[in-house]
Amino acid sequence: MSLIKLLSMGHLSAIERSSFTFGIEGVSRVLLAQLTRHRIASHSIKSHRFIDESDFLYIVPETIKNLGNEEVERFNQDMCTIVKMNIK
Repeated sequence: MSLIKLLSMGHLSAIERSSFTFGIEGVSRVLLAQLTRHRIASHSIKSHRFIDESDFLYIVPETIKNLGNEEVERFNQDMCTIVKMNIK
């Protein structure tokens, strides 16, 4: 039976279990926390505990950028220090 026919008969359960998969890269941990907090979807997040993060990329917050180049450089240095500390 086609989906259109089922829906026209009022059988909405056919669309209750729809599923899709996609990847999101280059976003902050804050965004990931918000996605999980609001439970808008089922999700899987790559563990950061057991993977090599030597090529780790981070996002410089706008609030840091607004403080000027000196603060951006300090932020970059701090992030490099943190990454080096966490490389196993």
